[in-house]
Amino acid sequence: MKMEVLRNKIVAELYKAKYFNDCINKMEPDYLREDLKNEVVLVLLNKQPETIIQLHARNELQWYVVRIILNMVRSSSSPFTKQYRRQFENVGVIKESEIECLQQREQRELTEDRVMHYINTSLYWYDKEIINLYIKLGSYRAIEKETGIPWESCYGTIKRIKNDIRVNVLNEN
Repeated sequence: MKMEVLRNKIVAELYKAKYFNDCINKMEPDYLREDLKNEVVLVLLNKQPETIIQLHARNELQWYVVRIILNMVRSSSSPFTKQYRRQFENVGVIKESEIECLQQREQRELTEDRVMHYINTSLYWYDKEIINLYIKLGSYRAIEKETGIPWESCYGTIKRIKNDIRVNVLNEN
């Protein structure tokens, strides 16, 4: 357990590190940078704690992370490319106004009366509180600051809730 805590601390420091953010900010296209950053962190957190601790102790973590980033961005068969890049390549370049429109539509869906009724009556109390905070604050990072719950956990919970709402409420006829 102590090794996991140490690994998580190392990864958290990396997430805030200037060199890491500078490296991410050089990647194209710019609208995938935040996704790339989060995917790199997930890769690191899925590694054995000993591996990350040893790389950090030998001052090799920086180079390891750069290699992960380059592999994700340059490889045509990487999970990152399959999940994010191809999605956008098929559609073409998405304008910021279109992204904002999609986000507004998603927000409207969440605040519809039927959805709010479902949230308030059918969800487990924890899920209800997390989704209400997401509606109120608008981001995973804001929830993390407000509650201390890691944004990754908030992301997973909210993603699950959104899928649940889509299946149980929005697809009802």
